[in-house]
Amino acid sequence: MATFTKTPRPTFSKPIAPDPIARFVALIVAACSRFPWIVLALAILVAIASGYYTATHFAISTNTNEFISEKLQWRQNLIALDKAFPQRDDQIVVVIDGATPELAESAAQSLTERLKRRPDLYQSVMRPEGGPYSIKTAFSFSPLPISSAP
Repeated sequence: MATFTKTPRPTFSKPIAPDPIARFVALIVAACSRFPWIVLALAILVAIASGYYTATHFAISTNTNEFISEKLQWRQNLIALDKAFPQRDDQIVVVIDGATPELAESAAQSLTERLKRRPDLYQSVMRPEGGPYSIKTAFSFSPLPISSAP
């Protein structure tokens, strides 16, 4: 038959350490060892209070225009440009790439048609490089051949 003895808890005695910081750390460890449930309860309370404070006081902005000061000249120019062309605000830009140009064109056309069917979600849907006009006039914008000098 095995006999088990209960290990005694550490006593809250004066720790022996050479310097004041080591003594302070040893005192804290001894206190935590002597009162583990109080330490656990305090840790839980601190975690809850920290979570509440974080949830109510911290915010993250994903607006990249707020990252850089509006006092800079180029930012003032950008703000003026945005005011002059408000259709540039709140855009979602989609870039489509495919194994072939035909597959990419088909995917872009399909996506455009599906998004246009949802005016409740999207105020306007446009393809700046697609549609009937681009197809009809595509060769008008081809680069000119470079002629060699005589």
